[in-house]
Amino acid sequence: MAKFQSLILRLSKISRTGKQVIMMLIDYVLIASILLLMLSIWLGDVFIDLDINNNLILFSLVFPIVGIFIFAKFGLYRVVVKWIGFHALWNVMQAVSMFTLIIVLLVFILDIQSVHVLSVVLGWMLLLMAISALRISAKLIFDDSFSLSFIKNNIRK
Repeated sequence: MAKFQSLILRLSKISRTGKQVIMMLIDYVLIASILLLMLSIWLGDVFIDLDINNNLILFSLVFPIVGIFIFAKFGLYRVVVKWIGFHALWNVMQAVSMFTLIIVLLVFILDIQSVHVLSVVLGWMLLLMAISALRISAKLIFDDSFSLSFIKNNIRK
């Protein structure tokens, strides 16, 4: 528990820009993981082929950068996590939906035949849940009333 408390203390002392960079890196990892999962569903097999010549791997590793720009445009990195509310979660839904729409358009432009609509919907839902859960859990961790009560109630004597 002391390690968790010291981690929260260290994270709270990071500058706002540093916290934004951390959120962007975490979002990048989430988007890349979910895109790889979507590729696995599209191909009907676990897709862990790390051949760099494969355009699908490049798609799943480069395209999250586009997602980061879309999320920034919708203000997901401007919001102070401590005061996140319904409006910020609405922005998350809009940004994830826009990102998914761009993926769908790219799939149609590139004429990728093996894409199933269900996998795109599943990817949209997973991404929406992951990004929203990340924001809500950060709010719970950095909210003073939650952190203090959680730590006080769970310290072993």
